[in-house]
Amino acid sequence: MCTLGIALLICGQLYASPKETYKNLIAKAQQLTLQKERLQAVRILARAAAKEKGRAHAELLSTIDTLAEVFYTEKGQQIYELAESLKESAPPTAIEKLQEALQMEGQNTKVLKSLIRLNIQTQKCQQAEELTDRAYETNPFDKELRLLKIQAGVCNKSVTTEEAKALAEESKNRKMRIFFDKARAHIFLLNGQPEVALQIIKKIEKIDPRFPELYFVKMRAEESLEQSWFTTGTKYVELCRGLTKEHKRSYSLEPTLCSELGSVEKDLEDLRGKN
Repeated sequence: MCTLGIALLICGQLYASPKETYKNLIAKAQQLTLQKERLQAVRILARAAAKEKGRAHAELLSTIDTLAEVFYTEKGQQIYELAESLKESAPPTAIEKLQEALQMEGQNTKVLKSLIRLNIQTQKCQQAEELTDRAYETNPFDKELRLLKIQAGVCNKSVTTEEAKALAEESKNRKMRIFFDKARAHIFLLNGQPEVALQIIKKIEKIDPRFPELYFVKMRAEESLEQSWFTTGTKYVELCRGLTKEHKRSYSLEPTLCSELGSVEKDLEDLRGKN
């Protein structure tokens, strides 16, 4: 278990030094986290990270990631783990449990990220956006939170094409590229530019043709352009129906994974009926 005591031992010894080196600031932040002053601890490290470069900068960011997600109590972590086990079978109950864990674990970004994804999944889009703002207070350097902020904006239909263009830099992150690019494509679709959405989707298809959400966005873009979308919709259904546990893990950063399966199946059935 990554409880507070264990994490602090991993991060380093708790000691003070008369000279405020970045190592001393890390130690001070660890002490503050031990006192459940997570936000203050992170702010100290964030200010230091803005001034440091190289190894020191990387170590400060790594410590921020650790302290932002560390659990204060075993009970809080156990409730979080229970919520994780319920998120597919009982999302509303999982949300309740995550909110309970958050009360114990004040601004824990691991809990917040899970809660944001579930809010997006259950179409509580405004709540998801508000939670991303809250999570950013704890760790403004977290790339997953950056992605979630955009995904929540897509869910809430509050993002602009200017924001989509700004995401091009994020696409250089190999681990998260398909998720950022899918979000970019969806933003252009929502803002009346389906042609641009299709251009982005075609590029992602070459990287990972088994990512179901590409075909949902592609299908809606084709529909918007009054093109035939039957083949794309069928591909989406086939991929969603064939999802394995391994696939779900690899696409865990996509909160809406196959959430439109039922509606797409109905649309395809209606289309068959017309023909």
